[in-house]
Parts: sequence; structure tokens; C-alpha cells
Amino acid sequence: MYVVSIDQDQCTGCGECTKTCPADLLSLNGQGKAEVSGEPTDCMGCESCVSVCPSGAAKVQEC
Repeated sequence: MYVVSIDQDQCTGCGECTKTCPADLLSLNGQGKAEVSGEPTDCMGCESCVSVCPSGAAKVQEC
């Protein structure tokens, strides 16, 4: 099982992770930063969000 998370302090709000997530788990919040909007454990572990995040805010962890 994998879990996705976004570090709000590092996120710049570019939205790249929200566009690339095949599980559609990420969205931009009211402050313009990415957040997990789906169930974090529905992450497929593909790390596409990690690979496109220029600030390193997206993390995928295996549980």
C-alpha cells in the first residue's frame, strides 16, 4: 500500500501534480496549494506527482 502527501510549506501551487495523478487524488485548495483531496491510501505508488513536482512537496510513501 502507498500513501501520498503534500508538504504545504514546500508547495508552490504550480498544479503539475494535480494534472498528472492517474488516481485523481490531488487538487488545489483555496490557498492555491496542492492537497490530497481523495483517500491518501488510494495512491497507486506510481510517483508521477513526485517526478513532476519542482519544489519536492509531493511525497509517496510505502506502508
